[in-house]
Amino acid sequence: MRSKRMLIGLLGVVLAVGGNGCATHTGTGALAGSGLGALAGAAIGSATGNAGKGALIGAGLGAATGGLIGAAADENDRRNAERIAALQAAGPALSIHDVVQMAQSGVSDSVIINQIRNSNSVFHLTPTDVANLHNQGVSDAVILAMQETARRPVVIQRRPVIVEPAPVVIYEPCPPPVIGFGIYHRHRCW
Repeated sequence: MRSKRMLIGLLGVVLAVGGNGCATHTGTGALAGSGLGALAGAAIGSATGNAGKGALIGAGLGAATGGLIGAAADENDRRNAERIAALQAAGPALSIHDVVQMAQSGVSDSVIINQIRNSNSVFHLTPTDVANLHNQGVSDAVILAMQETARRPVVIQRRPVIVEPAPVVIYEPCPPPVIGFGIYHRHRCW
């Protein structure tokens, strides 16, 4: 009887905490792990008559395991957010035309390469592009730096989509022509 009360109390605590929600994967993992661990521990412990102890042990192990898995997911999310923020802070992407213009203006290769590396630019150069760049005075070092950008991760920036309802058009029937005392009056409908 006592073990059933403990199990019910433990599940009540898990559900109460779960009702508040968790802001991180760590909290969610710990909560889910403790609940599943408590159920598994109670099921295993009931075979030996120790359902309450099994539930407590299972809840503890489940919370620790779920918390560790959730912490790894939180760390992965943090790293991805840092990468995206670094790419977005780099500024607008360069075009092939921008690179050609800098090269023809006499900007040094090291400055052009630095600008390419510090921007969001990703170039997928075809053999024709490489030949055209070379013919327009872009050095091989700059062309190589442009080709290296093809390995950068792609960042998708989502923009809000605004959807407006279609305008409502109401067509009213044309009034009939009015005829009276020899004067004809006609309404025009468009």
